Amino acid sequence: TINQVLEATENSQGNVIYTITPSFDGCVGTPLDIAVNVNPLPKPTLVDGVICVEKATGVAYKTYELDSGLSASKYNFQWYFNSLPISGAVSNVFDADQSGEYKVQAINNVTGCDATSEIAKVISSFPGLTVTTNQTLAFSDNARVEVVVVGGDAVYEYQLDNNSFQSSNVFDYLKPGPHSITVSDENGCTNLTHNFFVIGYP
Repeated sequence: TINQVLEATENSQGNVIYTITPSFDGCVGTPLDIAVNVNPLPKPTLVDGVICVEKATGVAYKTYELDSGLSASKYNFQWYFNSLPISGAVSNVFDADQSGEYKVQAINNVTGCDATSEIAKVISSFPGLTVTTNQTLAFSDNARVEVVVVGGDAVYEYQLDNNSFQSSNVFDYLKPGPHSITVSDENGCTNLTHNFFVIGYP
């Protein structure tokens, strides 16, 4: 029995040779070389994410896939939600449909070595519900429209017709004729459209 802790560095994987020299009452015995197989710990990693939730019902209509980054054929898994094990969650990925803290334990099928990931936070995002516009009067020199989104709590972005999205909800110097407004958000939960018409001089 060795009454010492033998440590291997993080990068020492594979066979490591420990040399043990026994001694008793000043007499030194023959050194022994002991080969020890050092297996690496699993390294599951998770990334924070967002789920899209209907505020009225609290039901997620767009989940977020948490990926351990490890192979399902080489490891066994157990997922946790707010520190409690999730029944039946034993795959290398998990679809989160609730906001909270998630982590996963990975166990190597061959070595039995196991490790638990850092906590990943999943938050809820509520989409905008309706979109309307406030316009200047007909025949204005500067036809201007302001986009108003009702409901939701995300950061919105706005698109006029097929142009690029912008952070401002105001569009100036619009040409006469039909137009379309599309509203999205940075979490991908909102997708609203609204058609309107600008009346101007020919």
